[in-house]
Amino acid sequence: MTLGFRMWGCGNWPMEPVDEAHPIGNSGGEFQYYPGYWGPYFHTGIDIVVDNPAPSGPYVLTKDTGKVDNVTYPGPDCPSNESGLQLSFGGPNNGTTQVYAHLNCPVTDPVRTAFVNRTDLPAGTEVAQVIEWPECDYHHLHFETWDMSGAVEPVLKLFPRHDKDFPVVENISFTQNGSTIEDFPPPVVTVKGKVDIVAQAYDRQFVTPTQNHKTGVLKIRYQVSDATTGNVVKTGKTIDFSTIPDSSKTTVLFRTAGDFVSSSDYCGDERYYYVVTNVDDNNPANFAEEFAWDTTKHRDGDYRVEVRAWDASSNAGLKAKRVKIRNN
Repeated sequence: MTLGFRMWGCGNWPMEPVDEAHPIGNSGGEFQYYPGYWGPYFHTGIDIVVDNPAPSGPYVLTKDTGKVDNVTYPGPDCPSNESGLQLSFGGPNNGTTQVYAHLNCPVTDPVRTAFVNRTDLPAGTEVAQVIEWPECDYHHLHFETWDMSGAVEPVLKLFPRHDKDFPVVENISFTQNGSTIEDFPPPVVTVKGKVDIVAQAYDRQFVTPTQNHKTGVLKIRYQVSDATTGNVVKTGKTIDFSTIPDSSKTTVLFRTAGDFVSSSDYCGDERYYYVVTNVDDNNPANFAEEFAWDTTKHRDGDYRVEVRAWDASSNAGLKAKRVKIRNN
């Protein structure tokens, strides 16, 4: 198999055509859990979904020029129908790495040659097509980007990126002490003490008529204002998945039981319950169950709690709920 390089217009997506945004099935930092296999964990890349896998689907292409660190089953003989590619950029102490997974084996000759000879593989090189996924026609390239801080959300470095879909905050609930039930139910939400705010939210990224998946959001934050004066009395730190947290924090930032069962699979069961209060007011990269909205710092009365979520195109979605504080 000898394939070459594709020249495109302005764009750098790792899937042809590179100058068009492609639908994303799972996002960076999204909740993932496959009982009996993996999880819970944060998804460490994006899934670019396609309608048609190999042999008729589009080709995966290298986003940047780099060294080929590893090829799983480079061919020409393939003990598995799935291959993978890992590229590195810069030195081991200051470089980045890209991972391309779920590729149809074998990879193309230019990839295999660069791997064997330790030569640079140019950006825009055809690598392979994606494999046929066995569940729900979820054929996809899993694409990761890593730097010295860890896994980062790859879509932030892709262009064009003009997403027309805004994140959606579906609901806001209030619990205490890590509870998995709604401790302060409507219709009149009355809270006291230290309160957890749980927001059900999702995004859709670059959808098409055939690919319309719910993904996680890039950023999410809560804010509290006095319903009488309109003055903001509390702004929580923004939980930002641009750099993907360690998976030990997955069940800190997501509720996974009771009234709040976060779920993400290949077949459309996609629900994300973010605990937006489990972030340190002094360090937005520190997450723990001990953090909460301390309502004792405010006078009793009526308040407006809003949760806002953002995507990689700076689109924002918002939901607000009225609550009463009654500590006395």
